[in-house]
Amino acid sequence: MWARRAFTTVVPKRVPNTAPYNYALATPCGNKQSPKAVTFRCSSSFPENNLESPDYHCTSLVKTSDHPAYLTGLLLPQSHRSSFFALRAFNVSTGMIKDLTKRGNEDVVKSKLDWWREGVSLCYDVKDGVIGEEELENYSHFRHPVIISLKKAILTNPYFTRRLFEIVLNSRRQTLGLPQFTTLEDLVKHSYSIYGSMLKLECEIVEEGSDELDLILDHLGVALGVAKNIKYMKQLVQVGEIAVPSDIAREGKVDMKMIVDDGEDVKGAVFKMACEGKEHLDQAREKLEKVKGVGKEVEAFLIEGLEAKRVYENLEKNDFLYSESEQFWDSLPVRMARGRLTRSTPF
Repeated sequence: MWARRAFTTVVPKRVPNTAPYNYALATPCGNKQSPKAVTFRCSSSFPENNLESPDYHCTSLVKTSDHPAYLTGLLLPQSHRSSFFALRAFNVSTGMIKDLTKRGNEDVVKSKLDWWREGVSLCYDVKDGVIGEEELENYSHFRHPVIISLKKAILTNPYFTRRLFEIVLNSRRQTLGLPQFTTLEDLVKHSYSIYGSMLKLECEIVEEGSDELDLILDHLGVALGVAKNIKYMKQLVQVGEIAVPSDIAREGKVDMKMIVDDGEDVKGAVFKMACEGKEHLDQAREKLEKVKGVGKEVEAFLIEGLEAKRVYENLEKNDFLYSESEQFWDSLPVRMARGRLTRSTPF
């Protein structure tokens, strides 16, 4: 059923934060939530659980804008949640900026990304002692709840790689005003840059990364990015974007109307995209099974891969016919909870 092909990724070595970077592309975040309530057997307390705290703001933002990540956060140990939700709120906040290009001046939108870049830089300045705690009130960034939580996370976690934040922000900037990826390879690069980088940062909450782990996270990031592009195909049309890359769309003569109509014509394009994503998911799983020394704390962050697995399973089950019913939220919370409790590969 699935078309397999050889794939080789060159993973950059772990280098100092001053290393150059050149990664491309990004993706918007979905905001559909699960219609079913599921009770998790985990701590009910949230980081600084009050309506005024920055951590509560981050948790709420992730809950409404990136529900699978929110479910992952619920399953993490309490000591990791604050940093996790700060990272995810940063990802959501910077991802939403792309939508502003449809309503405003692109230069203004770019300045918003620059503001976030400055915010991350200032957080590291605080960590390095360049800025003292008594000087924080001089910077507007430290009045923003996500930056406040991100600063705390950066100060708390010694392993956070600054370059990964830069990769995400560079990628966001390069896709401003881009309605469609040119090639399937561009979609792979976008997923690798955004989702792979975020997964690496999340795993750095518990330990410093390695080349072996980075390769797994790169593959998993691609699998997630492609799955989300398929999953939110109709929502993207509503904001003037086409989830199917141009090269595949031209080959199958796919346009926005076909996507909205759920036509048979879209099935071939979805199949090609899904084969690419599924191949990376399989690669991530195979490599994770072979790697020694990846602790259970790291595997907890990999539960997000279940979202991609669920998308590909449903597509195969429905003969790759995309439909509104394939938003795949039904059993995801249960699967995530089950994946956390088992000793097998989390995805």
